[in-house]
Amino acid sequence: MRYPVIELLLAEHAANRAGESFSLVFADIDRFHATNEAMGKEVGDQVILQLARRLLEVVGNRGTVARYTGDEFVIALPCVGSDEAAALAEQVRQAVARPMRLPSCEVMTTVSVGVASYPQRVDDIGELLRRAEASMSRAKQLGRDMVYLYSEQDMRRIEDRRMLGMRLRGALQQGELRLEYQPQIRSSDQAVIGFEALLRWTSAELGRISPDRFIPVAEGLGLMPELGAWVLDRACAQSRQWLDAGLGDFFVAVNVSAQQIQRGNFAELVTAARERHGLPADRIELELTESVLMENMERALSSIHQLSASGVKIAFDDFGTGYSSLSYLRQFQVDKLKIDKSFVHDLPHDSNSVAIASTVIAIGHQLQMEVVAEGVETPEQRRLLIELGCDALQGYLLGYPMSAAAVESWLRDPRRPA
Repeated sequence: MRYPVIELLLAEHAANRAGESFSLVFADIDRFHATNEAMGKEVGDQVILQLARRLLEVVGNRGTVARYTGDEFVIALPCVGSDEAAALAEQVRQAVARPMRLPSCEVMTTVSVGVASYPQRVDDIGELLRRAEASMSRAKQLGRDMVYLYSEQDMRRIEDRRMLGMRLRGALQQGELRLEYQPQIRSSDQAVIGFEALLRWTSAELGRISPDRFIPVAEGLGLMPELGAWVLDRACAQSRQWLDAGLGDFFVAVNVSAQQIQRGNFAELVTAARERHGLPADRIELELTESVLMENMERALSSIHQLSASGVKIAFDDFGTGYSSLSYLRQFQVDKLKIDKSFVHDLPHDSNSVAIASTVIAIGHQLQMEVVAEGVETPEQRRLLIELGCDALQGYLLGYPMSAAAVESWLRDPRRPA
């Protein structure tokens, strides 16, 4: 998408005032889609028109206002530095927040606003737009109805995501992805009941890359269905190999993303992966977080009900870190709750963490669910969780993530700590 007026301003600025700042303000109406749906497109058009008038009034002769997409606007500010641009952006935010009196109704709306400035190593107008838009997106992430000023940290994050995104698309084909497996141990007898499959990436160029870095990139690029299908297939294949080797009666747990389960055929894909490797349903477990369920509850419910009916176990991961976990437990057929490691970290010394762990265990047992604690790293944590009645434990104290070959050696080692 090109913006001749803004590009012309920037080119003229670069030729005549190369040593001075050039700023862009990127404004996006918050939840405009909901306004259109609730009040109709005609009201939405009137909101856009009033908002444009308010922007022009605020900016005056200090810059140029251009419409970017349906509910987004860009303000070009030649010879305006970041501080002054941020102050103007705040004026824009306040102006938009005033009630809009339309012929048929009164509308309250807000905007999220991002600010980026040149000459902070910007090669072209497209790059400056991307930075301003990234700042606007950050404002939305932080709660909407606010101004966010682009920072060097943002620049590094965007460049990192862009670089990882380019390489991640080819990582599967180049064999750079693999699975590691972390054991879950039953509290009552220290038996191995399962392994969680964890995706790992070692790039030929970048070395080992943390999942905390590449998973958000995969989600942003919409790659999680493809990656998730690969993980599920590999986990089923590995579980079948361990079953054939007679290594024990345990499951392999696979994490599921929101992008996977929102596809209408997710349950069928899981069944196909199991059948492809001849894997019994009780040898695979799916771990879902609250965010997976929030995207489209009706579709998530349908998939979970189909999977549960087929015998696949469902675990609710990171329990207690979301907003509505208890309400979901009433609707979803969940077999297991996993206490998030953030609640385990401060055990046994923090009384609030003890109370939370105790409550989650009690809730799970009242609802006929198993309860697993993640992130167990000390003997004191293990001892307390067992005393509280936690059914199973997972963490570095019990076993680190391992390759499939290392798992086999670990399982066969008679000296393995119990």
